Amino acid sequence: MSSPAVFGSRAEAAPPRSTHITSVHLIGPGRVGSAFLRLLVDAQFRLVAVTDSRRTLHDPVGLDVELLLRSRAHAHSQPAGARTAEIPASLAIHLVGADIVVDCTASGRTGVAAAVERARASFQTGAACVFASKSAPAAALENWDRVRLGLNAACGGAGRAILADEALAAGRVVEVAVVGNASTTTFIEHIEAGATPEEATNRVAAAGLFEPDPRDDFSGRDTALKLVIAAKLAGLGAPDPLTILAADSTVLEADLLRERAHRGATTRLVGRIRRGGTAHVSFEELALTSALAIPGDRVAYAFTLDDGSVHLHLGSCLGYNGTARAVLADVLELAARKAGS
Repeated sequence: MSSPAVFGSRAEAAPPRSTHITSVHLIGPGRVGSAFLRLLVDAQFRLVAVTDSRRTLHDPVGLDVELLLRSRAHAHSQPAGARTAEIPASLAIHLVGADIVVDCTASGRTGVAAAVERARASFQTGAACVFASKSAPAAALENWDRVRLGLNAACGGAGRAILADEALAAGRVVEVAVVGNASTTTFIEHIEAGATPEEATNRVAAAGLFEPDPRDDFSGRDTALKLVIAAKLAGLGAPDPLTILAADSTVLEADLLRERAHRGATTRLVGRIRRGGTAHVSFEELALTSALAIPGDRVAYAFTLDDGSVHLHLGSCLGYNGTARAVLADVLELAARKAGS
């Protein structure tokens, strides 16, 4: 991935502030969703609905976020003034009619069609849609209006920079490479430092970096979803995540990882696709000088252009709390955009 020029971006820049009171509908009040709710306590937004797997809690005046967090009312009880309904999430989205729909559901192997239907319902109502979940964007991103789209969290905190990169939208990208799975990177770093595989696994789990099903990390499925999203944004087609072969995790043998580290190399789970080529994910040996040899607290998206230069976008919004911060950054930006329109 070396090139004559590398243009980098980092996702740590302060998000824009909005004074417009925007209504928000949260889908999926799980770990990421609850972390997002904690951030909403001091934000200038009106949370009008929360939808979980069973029902929707709705108050057009605005739900009490602190009450929700204290009592977990979205799961167990009904606050005064709020109404609940056991209806499909897509119908709830239409009925609530919020300005921004935030999808914090898990990027599971099932429920993809329902995730796409929720996104479709959001756009039909005129709402903007912010995704922590990768399922719907990987399946249907090519059909959506990117002006009303938030992918910062789905891309590990790099989504805002990627969407703003005009070169990507100009059809100049010839290759995309993604190191997007912080859990496998962190696992490898612990092994290189002398930890046993069991110790490394426990440390990654304690940091909250694993997907709900850790097999999605080591098989490369999480990376494949991020690669598909990046490929669609870069105009390299619409590969099906289900057709991308699983990575061979048996290469993560401790002695091999440490031997590579000893001679100045490392290992990363990399997703790649070239223009006209097939998407694939695999554990690759990388030189420490490679732009993709990032530490475990980063994700990297490298877009090689037709002139040989590389646009490198880095994100650092990882784990449940980091993902929630990336979601909030998108909500802030979309709300500011709506207020200025």
